[in-house]
Amino acid sequence: MTSKLPKTKKPSIPFRISILALAISSSLAIAQPAPPGGGGGVPPAPPGGGGGASPPPMPPGGGGGASPPPMPAPDPVPAAPDPAPAAGGGAGGGAAAGGAVGGNIPPGGAAAGGNLAAGGVAQDPALEKDPSLKKDPALEKDPALYGSGGGVTADQLGGVDPNNLDTLNKDDLGNLSTSAVGAFDKDQVANLDPNAVAGFDKDQVAGLNPTALGGFNKDQVAGLDAAAVGGFSKDQVAGLGATAMAGFKSDQVAGLAPTAMAGFKSDQVAAMDPAAMAGFKSDQVAAMDPTAMAGFKPDQLAAMDPTAMAGFKSDQVAALDPTAMAGFKADQLG
Repeated sequence: MTSKLPKTKKPSIPFRISILALAISSSLAIAQPAPPGGGGGVPPAPPGGGGGASPPPMPPGGGGGASPPPMPAPDPVPAAPDPAPAAGGGAGGGAAAGGAVGGNIPPGGAAAGGNLAAGGVAQDPALEKDPSLKKDPALEKDPALYGSGGGVTADQLGGVDPNNLDTLNKDDLGNLSTSAVGAFDKDQVANLDPNAVAGFDKDQVAGLNPTALGGFNKDQVAGLDAAAVGGFSKDQVAGLGATAMAGFKSDQVAGLAPTAMAGFKSDQVAAMDPAAMAGFKSDQVAAMDPTAMAGFKPDQLAAMDPTAMAGFKSDQVAALDPTAMAGFKADQLG
């Protein structure tokens, strides 16, 4: 006997519509991009209800549950900081390291008024023409340069009349600033007492303008301290008059820097006292210009220390006057 299967009840039309709506809403949910801050999954579909109703909107920020509290508004972006001030201070009145600039303030100093150096130390205007004096790094001067040589003033001399420089003694000159000494012109140098120039130190001598050196006479040169002569450069040596060279003594020649020797000219060499030649050292001789060798005379060569002869180079020997060769001695050539 054959039994019949019970007939399956067809789902109602509203139920099928709900299933279709659920499928459509699921597809739409999958196709949507992940909400910002992606977190939770897609919220569950609402219970099978009304026919083609749209699914509820996605909660912001994901999370799947109740909507998170709104994010607090971010703080406003701070304004861009002022540009960093230039080293040593800002221009045009900006605060500078060590003080306000205002156009007149050197690094590290207070208001200059045009005459203050770094650190607020007063300087005379001549220093602007006086690059090597004190070698003030704030002025960025070339140490190979010299004083202006334009003439020292009464203010620089502490009230002394520049026309009465012969009244200054050794201590007076030694107490002058290097800027004041560098301002001496040729005539003022010529007016100095030969005994007073012993007060000059190496730094003061180094600041003298080469043109001012032309004012020295042999007595003044002889009066210079041997250590102070070490301040001479080749330009300053070249600025000395030939007659002034006769004042050099052996200890002063020995005190000259080898680099200064290149300033010697043949007429200057010829004017030197033979006794002064004993001060020459080999490195000084080696530094002399070959053209200066023509000034050597026999008695001058004979007075040179044998150890100094090692400084002679072939082009220097070739430039010697033939008559001077008679001055060589056996111990100098050995």
